[in-house]
Amino acid sequence: MRRTRNRLVIFTSPNNENRPSSPNFIDIFSKLITALVAAGGFIWGIIKFQEEQRFNETHEFRIRLWEKKLQTYSKLVDVTGNIIISRNDSESLDSLENEFDLLYYSSMIMVEDENVESKMIHFKEALSDFRNEIKKEQYLKRKQIHLIEAVKESLRAGQKLILDE
Repeated sequence: MRRTRNRLVIFTSPNNENRPSSPNFIDIFSKLITALVAAGGFIWGIIKFQEEQRFNETHEFRIRLWEKKLQTYSKLVDVTGNIIISRNDSESLDSLENEFDLLYYSSMIMVEDENVESKMIHFKEALSDFRNEIKKEQYLKRKQIHLIEAVKESLRAGQKLILDE
C-alpha cells in the first residue's frame, strides 16, 4: 500500500480477490431455475386442483343420479308388487295400472336403461294379456320377476360405476 497525493491506493493481487465480485452465471442460473420450478409447481397445483374439482362434481352428479334411479325403481317395484297382490281386484288393478303407466311415461324415462325398458314393456304386455284372460297369473308373476331382476342389475351397474372411480 502507498500514498499518493492524499489518496490511498490499494494494490490488488493479480487474481482480483479483493475486487467486489459481480454476480456470476451459476448464481443467476440457480435463481432463475428456482423461480421457474416455483412457478411450475404453482401452475401444476392449480391444474391438479381443477382436475380434482371436476372429478368431485362428476362423482357427486353420478351419486345423485343413482339415488334418483333407486328412488324411481323402488316406486316401480312397489307398483308391480301391488299389481301382483291385487291381480283379482279389478278396481285396484285399474288404479295400479295407471300408476305403472305414469312411471313408464314420466320419471322412468330419465333413469331406465334399455334392459329395464324392455322388461317394463314385457310386463305391461303380460298385464294386458292377464287382464284379457289370455295368460295366467304365473306368466304375469314371471314377467314381474324378470323386471325386478333387470332393475337390480341396473342398480348394481350404477353402483359399480360410482365405486370404481
